[in-house]
Amino acid sequence: MRSNWETWEFSRTNSLGLPNMQRGDFVFGQFAAYLPQIEHLVMDASSFGRTKVLDNGPLLYNLRHLSLSSLNFADGPFGMLGCYEMVASFVKVSPFLHRLELHFELYPLQDPELRRIVVSPHNYLKEVLVSGFSGNKLVVDLIMVVFDFAIELELIEISTAYLGDPSKCTISLKPDDDFLVRKSIEQLRDRMPAKAQLYILDDGL
Repeated sequence: MRSNWETWEFSRTNSLGLPNMQRGDFVFGQFAAYLPQIEHLVMDASSFGRTKVLDNGPLLYNLRHLSLSSLNFADGPFGMLGCYEMVASFVKVSPFLHRLELHFELYPLQDPELRRIVVSPHNYLKEVLVSGFSGNKLVVDLIMVVFDFAIELELIEISTAYLGDPSKCTISLKPDDDFLVRKSIEQLRDRMPAKAQLYILDDGL
């Protein structure tokens, strides 16, 4: 399967790729003035820090493509709950965001409750890709939250394989529980926005 990382054009003027773990003050300090110009942003969830950094900043009118990666763990700065906060904050300040990619590494060990963050309906988010999908409750809840605010969603792509930074593929695990994955996908089908189409990128699912 071809990774999206092979096609990203980091030489483009309005693209910023920070896939490796960076300190939040590095990203939102040194690059703060540049962020409103960016059209394509690639980040690791650990780079985010606190949500207030974005909440108090300028609107990212030019951001069209956001790609985030995190561990499939729940807690901590590298986990899925932190990634969810990151998604909510970016969506709030990116009114014309078109594509959102979420890449989860490793197999989840916990399924805590996802405390929802209020996000207004988003009219421009049309495409979502989730890789490293394991079918656990936490990731399903996160995707359903996206369904709730992405009211004009047209496409969601799901892969159990990790399609993010290829240098991290060696630590990614494909879930063995196909039944759980299939059941979770059916739950998502029942909750998708009416116009959305779901594509599974794995053979046999």
